[in-house]
Amino acid sequence: MPFVSWYLQQMNAYEQQNGRRILDYLDLHYYPQAGGVALSSEGGASTQALRLRSTRSLWDASYIDESWISDTAPGGEAVRLIPRMRDWVNSYYPGTKLAITEYNWGGLESINGALAQADALGIFGREGLDMATLWAPPSSIQPGPLPSAYTGIMTAQDMASAISAWSGKLRAKRACRLCSSAQLRQCADRSGN
Repeated sequence: MPFVSWYLQQMNAYEQQNGRRILDYLDLHYYPQAGGVALSSEGGASTQALRLRSTRSLWDASYIDESWISDTAPGGEAVRLIPRMRDWVNSYYPGTKLAITEYNWGGLESINGALAQADALGIFGREGLDMATLWAPPSSIQPGPLPSAYTGIMTAQDMASAISAWSGKLRAKRACRLCSSAQLRQCADRSGN
């Protein structure tokens, strides 16, 4: 049994025995494991393309991770992190919220890193992640995925997916504050052109 499954099972058993929930969030840290991506500078064209592809490891069951992780199972391994987290919670401790409180796709000094960050934020919203925290946030002069005029804190409830017919080349996201009429739309060109 994977450690996370066992851990959730133990938290659930405690609640059943004592009538008190002691875990609100399943909280994992996640860094893409492909060389030159996480916590790295922009890199060359192949690294930049890999950085944009690797966000698929957060959700896509057909994406085989392009790192040592693919060696852990015959035919490769799909990380599908957020659905995997949800499966663990549903199986072992329903009602637990999901968090990734440390992540970084690197390239924060470049538009490539900003695109990866924008894609990650959109995926977090679409997949219903309850909380996320970027490790080593960009400085005020680095490009970012959202206009600097938007100063609110966005949660999964604020994000909504926007459908694109060109999903392999374009990611479209929409965020709106439920308590106001403010809306923010973003599109990220994933073609590398």
